[in-house]
Amino acid sequence: DSATTLPDKVALYHGHDDHFDEELIFDELCPGLHGSAQNANFISFGCTDGVLLIAQDGDTFTASKLENTEDFSDAMRIGTLIGDMHADHFVGFAGASMFAIHAEDGEMELVDWQSSEEAGVIGYGFADKGEKFVLLDNQGYLTILHYHGHEHEGAATAAEEAAFEFAAKVQLTSADLSTMPTGSRFELAISASDDKAYVLNPIDSSLLTVDLKDAEVVTTKQLNFVPHKLVWLGIAEPAAHDH
Repeated sequence: DSATTLPDKVALYHGHDDHFDEELIFDELCPGLHGSAQNANFISFGCTDGVLLIAQDGDTFTASKLENTEDFSDAMRIGTLIGDMHADHFVGFAGASMFAIHAEDGEMELVDWQSSEEAGVIGYGFADKGEKFVLLDNQGYLTILHYHGHEHEGAATAAEEAAFEFAAKVQLTSADLSTMPTGSRFELAISASDDKAYVLNPIDSSLLTVDLKDAEVVTTKQLNFVPHKLVWLGIAEPAAHDH
């Protein structure tokens, strides 16, 4: 019965071999539901009026609603959420505005990632096993934030300082952005094995390796084609035999 083409409710299902049975539909509404994420203890959903949070305690699931703060205008809503199993906080995006969402404490804070007025966020994610958060913008910069809200540090530590602290901004190109090939954009992939991120620059067909610890581009690989997408797949384990 949603008022739009987007759903407004969340249901819980239980898997049974080849099918799922509906167990309950949560009473809390989430109008215009768009975007979701999960961490160790919560599942979050973006709504036009806030964030719907589902807490898991064993086999028990409970829903609560975190309303939009005064930092939101009428036209703003969180439509993208990111979580990490090492982090207490979710990250929510309303356009280029970034919010730190602490589900357990029911808090939502605007994060100053020092964006320019023209900047639009086109890539993001936790890095360095949850120690950092990085944002790629359409102006050719990679912003690095330190994250202080790890679940193993405890609530007291997280409350003493901001969850996300600006660390550095790395300029990825000095090229004229108007020369970006039609249909292309910068693309980000974050390493899960070391403290590095990779960025595709379609303007000059290059692949950049960014050292997140030192906040600098450490290698540039020239490609013989115009790249469009980039994904981190992982590192294969050593073969058991020579063949």
